[in-house]
Amino acid sequence: MREFQQEIEKNTRTALQSAFSRMELVTREEFDAQAKVLARTRAKLEALERRVAELEGGPAGGDAAVSGDETESGGA
Repeated sequence: MREFQQEIEKNTRTALQSAFSRMELVTREEFDAQAKVLARTRAKLEALERRVAELEGGPAGGDAAVSGDETESGGA
């Protein structure tokens, strides 16, 4: 009976690993690293937008400097 249970666990584990690899999931560490990169990139973009607005003599910051084709996803 124990041997049968081990075989079932092995087959289940193999099937799950195969399914997960097809889903192209990322690890938490990879996700966190990319989130940090995105945060730094956004900060740089905002600073550049403010600088351009200053050089053009317009209002600094605000949503007017962001082009209309950008979308924000509120999800994870």
